[in-house]
Amino acid sequence: MSIASIPDRLRDELSRGHEGETIGQRLINRELNDLKNIAFWKGAVGEFVGCLLLVVFAVGMGLKKDGTEGPPLLQVAIGAGFLLAVLITALSTVSGGHVNPAISLGFLITGQISLVKCLVYILFQSAGAIAGAGLLKTTVPDSYVGTLGVVAPGEGVSSMEALGAEIIITFLLLFATLAMLDPGRSDMQGSVPLMVGLIVTVNALFAAQISGGCMNPIRSLGPAVIQENFENAWIYWVGPMIGAIVGSLCYDLLFATQPIGLRRLCKSPEVPDSEKAYPKKLEKKSDKPLPKHLEKNYHKNDKYNHKSEKIYQKSGNDEQVGDLLMKRYRHIDPRENESRI
Repeated sequence: MSIASIPDRLRDELSRGHEGETIGQRLINRELNDLKNIAFWKGAVGEFVGCLLLVVFAVGMGLKKDGTEGPPLLQVAIGAGFLLAVLITALSTVSGGHVNPAISLGFLITGQISLVKCLVYILFQSAGAIAGAGLLKTTVPDSYVGTLGVVAPGEGVSSMEALGAEIIITFLLLFATLAMLDPGRSDMQGSVPLMVGLIVTVNALFAAQISGGCMNPIRSLGPAVIQENFENAWIYWVGPMIGAIVGSLCYDLLFATQPIGLRRLCKSPEVPDSEKAYPKKLEKKSDKPLPKHLEKNYHKNDKYNHKSEKIYQKSGNDEQVGDLLMKRYRHIDPRENESRI
């Protein structure tokens, strides 16, 4: 599931189950299919690498030498936004470019990825973040390490206030991301990864002095593990995850132009267009079989085919029937071109 582009096949995955297959069976089959897919494991490794780089650069650009002032907030916020846009673009065809457990959770809720993919992604994301924090600590001089970017509430800010800020900014991140990826919208132009990066910049500017503007659990986890400082770690898991759940459900249930998650899951399986256009079994009232070159293009629910069937039953003239079918499918000759336009 890509932040840059959610393929339609993922949105239709659950609704295209075999006839008679229950929702539970479709879900189980999807979980098993993911584990057998080599692309799934490539995506997991991609998330590991992406989160490693995210922590190295995002934390590194905020480090300062002992006794000196750190870089301006605006510089760090803009840098984080551009960094995320680059990582999403680089990994969009590999893993979808989540690099954030909150994003993975949001895509799980809206049916874009399976449960097993979500869990494995979060595991690899966490491992990548820890590896990135360790790599950064061994790379920079000791005078620059300090707290290694461990996220904490601002001065005079309580834990609950920081938690509320994290919920709000992650809500915006998921709500806006799903809005930009809504397949029913025709007004979206430009780079989605860049727009997601801008959301991160805005969130960081808003919440940096309150909660630290984390909105990504692994951004907090990596430095916390390396520095063995877990005092406020729970805030940056609970807050973003709650924000992701609420933001995803809010857009999916209230504003999505097409059913994505819960609404899609509750729908009965649909017959793919290809099967509607080319039914495997053709019911004909005429005793004389319909010619094969016409049968392949026959669609009994099409208004032209209703008319063509009546003509064929009366006259058996396949040329008249062929003319009617060509009006629908715009073929030069149904026997030479079997593909729909």
